[in-house]
Amino acid sequence: KVNIMYAGKIVERGSLNEIFYETKHFYTQGLLSSVVTHGGAARQSLLSIPGTPPDLLKLNSGCAFMPRCTRAMNICKDYGPAEKCFGEGHCVSCWHYCMDRADEIVKAQEVRHLKKYFMANKRFLKPSDYVKAVDDVTFDIYPGETVGLVGESGCGKSTLARSIIRIYEPSAGKVVYNGTDITHLSNAKLWQYRNKMQMIFQDPYASLDPRYTVGEIIGEPMEIYKMYDKAGREAKVQELLEQVGLKPDHISRYPHEFSGGQRQRIGIARTLALDPDFILCDEPISALDVSIQAQIINLLEKLQDERGLSYLFIAHDLTMVRHISHKIGVMYLGHLVEFGDADEVYSNPLHPYTKALLSAAPIADPNTARSVNRIKLEGEVPSPIHTPEGCPFCTRCPECRPECRITPPVMANQNGHKAACYKYV
Repeated sequence: KVNIMYAGKIVERGSLNEIFYETKHFYTQGLLSSVVTHGGAARQSLLSIPGTPPDLLKLNSGCAFMPRCTRAMNICKDYGPAEKCFGEGHCVSCWHYCMDRADEIVKAQEVRHLKKYFMANKRFLKPSDYVKAVDDVTFDIYPGETVGLVGESGCGKSTLARSIIRIYEPSAGKVVYNGTDITHLSNAKLWQYRNKMQMIFQDPYASLDPRYTVGEIIGEPMEIYKMYDKAGREAKVQELLEQVGLKPDHISRYPHEFSGGQRQRIGIARTLALDPDFILCDEPISALDVSIQAQIINLLEKLQDERGLSYLFIAHDLTMVRHISHKIGVMYLGHLVEFGDADEVYSNPLHPYTKALLSAAPIADPNTARSVNRIKLEGEVPSPIHTPEGCPFCTRCPECRPECRITPPVMANQNGHKAACYKYV
């Protein structure tokens, strides 16, 4: 058996094979990555854990490894994690594996049984027919955490995001922001929360007013909320432009004078103008080429580290979602069918739809791509108006059982990794 210690505490313990081949804690992973491997190239730079060990006289109440952890969240700063055990003896102290035990910690966002139905066209369908764009979705987003949301086009990702911040009014359920249920607040009371919940839109070309200069676009939210005087707003705009990697002289230019990546940076600067805590990123990189996507992702991660932001990140690029997210939710036909730690969802997908989705992801390596066993789904996605009575995925699922066609499965919890499938109920 092996115990891994850091700052006077055991952070991971288990059998020899579990520690070396099923490593959980990011410190243990860093230790193993720092080891010189047999057959490695001579004089090759070794991987190392960033930073230095903490001063044991000045430890805070949170996780001691947080300042050096590349996957640290805001919750790690103030609260020491509980121990999570996998099987009989493999245990780890890390918030990434025990968030289900953190109910006493204030969440940035709680979504409970959220639904958004749209009335179908009365000319062709009965008034009782509704498009069930979002149907009974529940999950949490913690401070400083990124939750990725993936799924096919039309599965309800963007509608869910817009319902959370009440661009769309939810049909049922509730959204709790920092302990306050904002679902039914009047516009006057919702006003004090809107500046803390902002959105980065998908299309950087359509989301900026072409008649306004960059300075006016970024400064408008501050003017609406009466923040600063004119000189103060201009100074804040200059500061935001610098933060997102643009030049001070860009303040007097118009959107058409910029590239797609630069426009998205302008949109991000506008989003940050009111110092929000929670940002919905609605496919912010889908209209950009690969190199610019990487710049925007790096920028979002940098801003999150500096400001402690929480993100709901929607995208089709599964590898990019895995890179930026702490948790991942998979949506199908308005339902959340799987939710869990990002690495766990990718390495051990539970739901048949998640397995098919991951197998279809393009891989930028011809040899690896040829060896992947692609799962081809048969049939079409059912109509969101007339959804199946049982599991929404049953019409295309290669593992569908008789009971799946009768009643929708509930979310089953597998050590914090959840899936709506009868295999685990």
